[in-house]
Amino acid sequence: MRNADADEASDIANDAMYLEAIREDLVKKLTQSEEVRVKQVIG
Repeated sequence: MRNADADEASDIANDAMYLEAIREDLVKKLTQSEEVRVKQVIG
């Protein structure tokens, strides 16, 4: 059982890193989208 727990912990850590990378990409895209939207309203 200890190996399964260690494997599961490793899987969760990998998933967390993957989800964090997706979150960072989404924040970046949202920021870029907002910048474009502001430029369109101002310009």
